Amino acid sequence: MLGVDKIIYILYNSIYNIISINYKYMLFKGSPAKELKKRNKLIIKLIKKGVRKEQIAVRFDIGISRVYQIWNKR
Repeated sequence: MLGVDKIIYILYNSIYNIISINYKYMLFKGSPAKELKKRNKLIIKLIKKGVRKEQIAVRFDIGISRVYQIWNKR
């Protein structure tokens, strides 16, 4: 029999995964050009805060070279 803490842990993880996946896709709404501008602004903000470029590439599901392009273009 599963303990209560184990059940809560499983529920928390499944809910967290669903929310994080949805967040990635819900983050940008509107026309594609506006979405890209928003994404690029957010990436620049994150880099200024000190988030590593590799982490950003994984989070936004884009290549690391693209992140460097956005950073150098600013």
